[in-house]
Amino acid sequence: MSDHIKLKDILETVLELNSGEYTEDISIENNEKWDSIKHLQLMSTIEQEFGITLGDDDLLNLTSLESIKKRLEEV
Repeated sequence: MSDHIKLKDILETVLELNSGEYTEDISIENNEKWDSIKHLQLMSTIEQEFGITLGDDDLLNLTSLESIKKRLEEV
C-alpha cells in the first residue's frame, strides 16, 4: 500500500469522513470533523502506522493533508 493511500485511509477512518469529504486540500480549517481531539487521534495514528515519532512542533503544524505529506517525505 502506498503512503498516499495509507494516509487517505487514516484520514477517512479517524475523521469519520463520508464519501466525497476527503479532498486534497482537507485541513483543520476547512473540515468541521477535524477538531482538536480528532487531531490528536490523527497524529497518534500516523505515528503508529508510519513508525515515526512526531514532536510538539509537528502537532501544532500538521494541520492539513499537504503539511502531513511534506512531513512524511522528510522521514
